[in-house]
Amino acid sequence: MNTQDIKTTQHSQIVKKISFLNILISILLVIAGITTFYISSGVDKENSIWVIFLFLAAICLIAAGAILFFARWKYEVYEKTGSPVVQKTYSFTKKEIDILKSVLDQEQFQSGKPIVFLPNGDAHLDVLFSKDNQFAVAQLKEYIPFTFQPVSSIYYFHQATADAFIKYVNRYAQYV
Repeated sequence: MNTQDIKTTQHSQIVKKISFLNILISILLVIAGITTFYISSGVDKENSIWVIFLFLAAICLIAAGAILFFARWKYEVYEKTGSPVVQKTYSFTKKEIDILKSVLDQEQFQSGKPIVFLPNGDAHLDVLFSKDNQFAVAQLKEYIPFTFQPVSSIYYFHQATADAFIKYVNRYAQYV
């Protein structure tokens, strides 16, 4: 099946926002690291253990600031509510793909058949959902040697349907 992949598709309801708090924290960490490095250069060489400690602390602070800046300066939110978006992948066996596809197609999350999610499986349910449960996106994938390929289209759920879908998945995911 030649379909779009949930992880590479731009979803119109999901927008990226800049995290000014993470940018500020990363700048403060880098400044603290530079200050610590400067302080370590002024310590007596006789106290070499302190010089080494301050030098390592400076390197750690600068590295933490850089990692935080490059890894977390943007985040995704559901546009209508501003709620952060979470991405999860649930594994199960290929024989349950048709059952889950039927549940997703008919949106019967209250009475849907139970799915056994596993730590590792040869099929995946990729899910993006807002933390307020007002929006969810799902797609089924199966393992074809060396990669997981989409076997369904991308499903979009909003408001009560999204909430019911997330509760359905969480009801069976709690045992993994």
